[in-house]
Amino acid sequence: MDGFLPESFPFDFQWILAGTACEFRGSVTLNAGDNTISVPSGTKIIVFAPPGTNPYVLKLKQTGADSGNVLQSAMPNVLTWTSGGVIINTNGPVPNCQFAFLG
Repeated sequence: MDGFLPESFPFDFQWILAGTACEFRGSVTLNAGDNTISVPSGTKIIVFAPPGTNPYVLKLKQTGADSGNVLQSAMPNVLTWTSGGVIINTNGPVPNCQFAFLG
């Protein structure tokens, strides 16, 4: 694709999930600073959905010293995962976040 085209551009994505992890968490509040989220064993995909009205910056981090990668602050984020917990940093309180862990 070499520029904006008005027609659709099809994508086909596929994940093979064993069904070993399937957990949903709704109404999770992220506090200002680093928030450690435990991830169920066997998770391959994490869907993180902050509220659509969230005004704060969200970053995905690995350790406290890591500056992080910026996430969409008011849209769902889909992450492929291997193991370990997730650290999400925010510069303000973000209530009503939703997580889906799929494996």
